[in-house]
Amino acid sequence: MRVKNIEIYAKSNPTYGLYEHTKDVILALNDLAHSFEKYEGYDHNTYDDELWKSAFFSALFHDVGKVDYHFQRTIRQRIKKNTNDAKTEGSLKGLVPFSCGKWYPENRHNVVSYIYLNFIMTTRIAK
Repeated sequence: MRVKNIEIYAKSNPTYGLYEHTKDVILALNDLAHSFEKYEGYDHNTYDDELWKSAFFSALFHDVGKVDYHFQRTIRQRIKKNTNDAKTEGSLKGLVPFSCGKWYPENRHNVVSYIYLNFIMTTRIAK
């Protein structure tokens, strides 16, 4: 996944892009949803479409905070340390630091995910 022509990473060991990670999470959710129907006692009225729609959007946006400048700076340092991969040395100019700017673990991408999602919902979708 690229944002402003910057490769966005989700995992450092092994190196894994945010797009690929999110796609795998959504595919796993799809498998889970289909396997639920096989369980005895599954009631479609209890586990309705709203549950799965909410789960889908949660899966889709759960790591959006990894786009944050500080997270990408940290993960690129880890990738370089693990692999000596020069491709992670590219500029992060253009990424917005929504987080507090502290180093991991204080700079939690899951908290930043909420900040990003709240920003998206209030400024983009609500209008």
